[in-house]
Amino acid sequence: MNQLQNLEEIPYPPAPWNFTGQMWMGMFRSATPKELPGELKHLLDPHVFVVSLIRYLNGTLRYDELAFGSFVRLGVLPGLYVDHMWVDNQASLWGGRRIWGLPKNLANFVWDGSTVRVADEQGLIAHISVDLRPARLPLVWTFLPAFGRLEQSWAYFFEIIGARLGNAGMQVLEWPARFPPLQSNKPSVSFAVKPFEIEVRPPKILRAKN
Repeated sequence: MNQLQNLEEIPYPPAPWNFTGQMWMGMFRSATPKELPGELKHLLDPHVFVVSLIRYLNGTLRYDELAFGSFVRLGVLPGLYVDHMWVDNQASLWGGRRIWGLPKNLANFVWDGSTVRVADEQGLIAHISVDLRPARLPLVWTFLPAFGRLEQSWAYFFEIIGARLGNAGMQVLEWPARFPPLQSNKPSVSFAVKPFEIEVRPPKILRAKN
């Protein structure tokens, strides 16, 4: 949040946001369990967290995104909760924070073939390699529920995704000491959607109990 103190808020598009692009996701194990805020409960082992790398190539905005999150529930509602997220577009940053309550910050994404180095003002966030080859499977439609935090409320929203599933080939090449160590530099489970079509819908606001 401190990064935003010197960053002027700029206009951003209203929801829904629609995109096409590429996404890679992997489930990693951390040496320490992830802590969750408020009423959220883990759906999986607290040591397991999701790394997602996304390239929004066309649509409402164009930007790259890296996110760390956990699969959780709020009461009976399941979803993905993201506790760290970086983008390279200020309109995406402010829209993500104001509309969906996502903790977006700015970072630089430097691609070299199939690898990307992501860094912010504190230094390296991650150096990751992925499989860039387009998927050949038929397009399938699914949805991903997710949570954000807007002041004293939860934002609960859905991403409607049309995806061609493929090999992620995800591997962490560098991982800084600012984050808990990984038990392996390769995910236990991974997948990619390349390409995808996605609509991120406006959230439903749920009052938090604490």
